[in-house]
Amino acid sequence: MLSIDFLNGNYLDILVDASVAADVNSADDVQAVVTLAESSLRAGSNIDVYCDGLFWEAQIISADQERFQFRFLHTGNRHSGGWVWRRDFLVGWRFPVRAEGDVWKAKLVASTIVHD
Repeated sequence: MLSIDFLNGNYLDILVDASVAADVNSADDVQAVVTLAESSLRAGSNIDVYCDGLFWEAQIISADQERFQFRFLHTGNRHSGGWVWRRDFLVGWRFPVRAEGDVWKAKLVASTIVHD
């Protein structure tokens, strides 16, 4: 079994592996993996939050069943942030994309998941 520390640092890699794995047959399977990864997010986890047409680095400072309270990183204002709904994955927030090589992974996961 993987430790939570490994999962927290490698969301995109795990989600991509699930997206292209031979035993994953549908977008529902990938959505299940996303749900499991998302449920492990807690205070201190990093996410990207959509604001002003771009995704920005943020850190979760509080989490409840329906949403995350976050603060933006690198803004110079440690109080800059807000709330994002868990259900808004890929619309209002995503798992961190920190390297150019991760962009294709994020696109693959996004193309696999069907939103209502």
